Amino acid sequence: MTGTSTITTFARSMSSRSALVQPSDEEHWLRLLDHPGPRGVTVRGAGAGYSDAALNSGGTIATTHGNHRIRAWDDRAGVVDVDAGLSVADLCAFTVPRGWLLPVVPGTGRVTIGGALAADVHGKNHPRRGSLAQHVVGARLLTPGAGVLQIGPDRESDVFWATAGGLGLTGVVLATQLRLARISTSWLATEEHTCADLDDVLATMRACEPSHEYVVAWLDGLATGAATGRGVVSTAVHLTADELPASLIGRPLAFRSAGPSAPLPAGPRLIRTPVMRAANAARFAAARRARGVRLKGITAALHPLDATLDWTAAYGRRGLIQYQFSVPDGQEQVLEAALVALSAARCWPTLAVLKRLGDAAPGPLSFPSPGWTLALDLPTAAATAAASVLDRLDDLVLAAGGRVYLVKDSRLRSCMVPAMYPRLDEWRRLRNALDPSGVLTSDLDRRLDLSGRHGGDRQC
Repeated sequence: MTGTSTITTFARSMSSRSALVQPSDEEHWLRLLDHPGPRGVTVRGAGAGYSDAALNSGGTIATTHGNHRIRAWDDRAGVVDVDAGLSVADLCAFTVPRGWLLPVVPGTGRVTIGGALAADVHGKNHPRRGSLAQHVVGARLLTPGAGVLQIGPDRESDVFWATAGGLGLTGVVLATQLRLARISTSWLATEEHTCADLDDVLATMRACEPSHEYVVAWLDGLATGAATGRGVVSTAVHLTADELPASLIGRPLAFRSAGPSAPLPAGPRLIRTPVMRAANAARFAAARRARGVRLKGITAALHPLDATLDWTAAYGRRGLIQYQFSVPDGQEQVLEAALVALSAARCWPTLAVLKRLGDAAPGPLSFPSPGWTLALDLPTAAATAAASVLDRLDDLVLAAGGRVYLVKDSRLRSCMVPAMYPRLDEWRRLRNALDPSGVLTSDLDRRLDLSGRHGGDRQC
């Protein structure tokens, strides 16, 4: 036990006063779940999330920081067995020099493997590779009601898919076995394409998707009128050894992580509308001037923000929220409606990222489904003032057949969850069989009543 502390989300917009525990081994985890206290236990990985999924007001938060080993490695098959507390960046530092990479790499290397499975993360190549859980061979899950289970797509598959995207509420992921993808170099050929408006962005992304492993778009959240949704589409493909320039032939599998990022104290809010307007104009102009292919390493290409030291400090003490939703193909008008509505409410996104989504995974709470996903970073003060606008956007998303990404959420009405995730009751039955006393919980669980035990806090 390390005492009671105020724990804050990565986005700095939510916090809880909780007892902190760092179990060192499986026996310690077992004792913790046997004596959880009246407010239960929340499992926390790297604390890199935007929501309150890893907060537990008045209860216990157990971190996986003490569990971060490479447990086993099969170089021939490309299968690695790791502790849940190992970060994606540290896993890459081990596997990339050996010629292997996670097929699905989320937008930051700071998340843990256990946290990535609990969120069933996706990357910039979802139409090609799906979500992380689709590359998991198996996992070791400690549950309050059923003990330790060996789960996977072919073993206790219902428990496995409930855990993938289950937000840490089905059990404690102790270890995970992952099947990696072979790479011959650690270098990617990247290109940028400027687009005049949202329709141009969508068309460019569709055109690039068949020939590029990674496709993502940055949108100018402050552009209005005919330029609404203008942006830059970025693409990347892995280089083969014979495609490397002479300067890189001697280091084909070099890997450099962004390194640790110590939290900075929040000061005055630096991210303001005039600053963002100038920054967005500069970003768009720089992409327009860029010509041809640029070679980047994995961290620079796939985790660009990790190199920026604790960038959320620039949002000040109240931080930011992220509003991320998906809509199916054919419902692209919702993407533009979101940008227009937020602009009209003077709640301009400081960062807007658009990705394509492919086929859904089998998990009842897994987020991706075919279509598009738009992630919008919003200063907390502006988002609070525009709460009714965001509620109306939820209604638009739901009517279009879309959903909000729960692991990023901080303000959804609890009544929306069953409609957005129609297999919620199926997930609840399985989750409550694994944890009949409700030992595992979180502020997110209570706020949205995910487990069906709390009633939620915002009704429609």
